[in-house]
Amino acid sequence: MVTGRQDAASERRDDVANHIKGILNGGFGLIQGMGLTLKHLFEPPITVQYPEERWQPAHGFRGIPVLTVDRDTGELKCVGCQACARACPPQVIHIETSRKEEPTSPC
Repeated sequence: MVTGRQDAASERRDDVANHIKGILNGGFGLIQGMGLTLKHLFEPPITVQYPEERWQPAHGFRGIPVLTVDRDTGELKCVGCQACARACPPQVIHIETSRKEEPTSPC
């Protein structure tokens, strides 16, 4: 039979064990972070000193996709190339293309 004194001692032991476990986990995280910092400390910097240095884009880079509007008609100039869908990191853009009807002439 377990007495109240044994229950309290067991609970206190569990509390101390959990506390030590938390300290060790925190220390392990700190060591991991410091290791990553030291690893990057000895790598060459990647900062570009603009405007003295210019960033060289990768081959084939055409800039950020932008949806433009025709100034005369106010219509979107989307040709359905799906560049914006490919450039979207979370892949939430879905493009459905359709053919536009030819405008009828008033004559």
